[in-house]
Amino acid sequence: MDTNEAKGIINTSKKFDFIGSDVFDHLINEIDNLDDAKLNSNDETLSFDISIEIINSIVVKLNKFEEGNDFLKPNITLTLLAKDLNTNSKYLSKIINTYKQKTFTQYINDLRIDYLIEKLKTNTSYTKYSIKAIAEEIGFKTPNAFSRAFFKKIGKYPSEYIKEL
Repeated sequence: MDTNEAKGIINTSKKFDFIGSDVFDHLINEIDNLDDAKLNSNDETLSFDISIEIINSIVVKLNKFEEGNDFLKPNITLTLLAKDLNTNSKYLSKIINTYKQKTFTQYINDLRIDYLIEKLKTNTSYTKYSIKAIAEEIGFKTPNAFSRAFFKKIGKYPSEYIKEL
């Protein structure tokens, strides 16, 4: 129930004088304070009720996941990653959405593309691979999915980017 619905219920209750005016005013102030806290707070726990300890734990595990290059596995899913990180997919999704400001798919694709760009800069053999081979190497199921994700992140298709190296 959002705060407007709560205010409507309280206003309806006031019509029937089920609650006194002091209680009514107190409840309205509490609802307004909740709205203000949600709008003014940088503490994301208010918006999805995950304790800061759990958030920190998941963020640390995500960082380890990134360092381990497990995002290169082609069958990685939100559910599988959540299981590997000993959390649930709802928490993991909300944390990725909030702290990485991406969907799970964007997050994985961006990690893969960042990995590839680093490899292209440090290992010239990658520039000789076909687009299909590169896509498979970094975990994409199809060359088209890889090319679209690459273009979305970099603004160029992989073949253009490689030619410019």
